[in-house]
Amino acid sequence: MDMNLSLLREKFIIKEKNATESGKPLRIVCQSTRLPIDLSAGDREPERYIVRSHNMHTTVQLAATIIDEYQRRGPLLNRAKELDWGDLWDNSLSDYEKTYGKNKWVCVYHNGHIIFSTGEHHSFFDVVEKCDLVNKGDYEVSLKLAKDAFSHAGTDVDLDYDRNFALITDLNRSGGRCSLVLRGTSKTTTFNYTVTPITNNGKVDISKIISIASNFLEGVQLAFVVGSHNKQVNLGIIKETSKNHKKSADAQDRIDRLNTIINLFDGQYVVNYRTERPDFYDLIEFVENHGV
Repeated sequence: MDMNLSLLREKFIIKEKNATESGKPLRIVCQSTRLPIDLSAGDREPERYIVRSHNMHTTVQLAATIIDEYQRRGPLLNRAKELDWGDLWDNSLSDYEKTYGKNKWVCVYHNGHIIFSTGEHHSFFDVVEKCDLVNKGDYEVSLKLAKDAFSHAGTDVDLDYDRNFALITDLNRSGGRCSLVLRGTSKTTTFNYTVTPITNNGKVDISKIISIASNFLEGVQLAFVVGSHNKQVNLGIIKETSKNHKKSADAQDRIDRLNTIINLFDGQYVVNYRTERPDFYDLIEFVENHGV
């Protein structure tokens, strides 16, 4: 089983072309992260899913949960007992995310149709996925088709599109590599790690490697939350008794947990980092002392 994933951070701005000065022109900002997952093993019929969510780490963690389900129990469709996608989503979320996560929406698409969703997402994403199915995976052309679909519906629009890759994987049961683009204190940085089994004939758990990528994405995000909170407390902008203090304390606890999970992972396989593995605590200290 090979797992080559590419996580996209996307921002669409849909603008009405023929807006009048007195009217209220259409201007919609749609943001999401998008992750296609191709599942196949042995003689099984390939299954392709698209996961969209607001946050990078929730998208990746759900993907890891889906892959784990496939590895352990086989094809996700046409089961005697229908798969509970809501349970998969719930199991992929940490207690911190369930308590504090904003915009906890997610959509899972199969053959251009939603097979699971929760929360509120913009219908433009549904149009994109239907166009991508018709266009058989040439995503740039699919975006043009989605724009044309809006125009044919009676509104002539311009579509501004910005994207960047946040995660790329090249994995199989013998190991592989994950490349992440992480938010830095002054710029984004690329960070890679390779994973191989400790023993010559060993195998790796692909879903676990992808879950670790989610942990890194989440840990960096939370480090900025904690560091920014501490800086505001130090400057007297907010008090330690503020309603955000518990959120920051829980974020710190979550970072400790993520660090423990990553340390255990490093002991389970041969893991090589390039550049050095991100240190969440150093990042907290930097943001606390210098800001973003």
